[in-house]
Amino acid sequence: MRKLYLVRCTILILILSCDPSQDLDAVISNRTNQDLKVNFVSSFEESKSIEIEPISTEFYIKGTGNNSLGGVFFTLIQFDSIYISKNDDVLKVYKENNSGKNIYNIERYWKRNASKSLVTYTYEITAEDIK
Repeated sequence: MRKLYLVRCTILILILSCDPSQDLDAVISNRTNQDLKVNFVSSFEESKSIEIEPISTEFYIKGTGNNSLGGVFFTLIQFDSIYISKNDDVLKVYKENNSGKNIYNIERYWKRNASKSLVTYTYEITAEDIK
């Protein structure tokens, strides 16, 4: 009887100690006075672009609400390049191995804010980034 009690307690502790479910948001913030477009180019999946008005923020990824057990993971390595444009003019091109401020370097250039159920990553584009 005591062994059964210990087994049940152990299982309960393991279940309760699992990571809580979390969701992920990734946003790009335009801190310039220009209308910008961020283009995510991939040869393996559908390319994607988002338009961002001056001094505003747009979602790159919006949490789905379908939380999964465990932590979330955010990466951009599925893209061959990412570039910022204004109208049809390319202002900045990012490749995974570029030096300096690089949108691919999530650890260094994306701000991470985590709560119990949501992790938000924010990348800021400033006027200096697109000179």
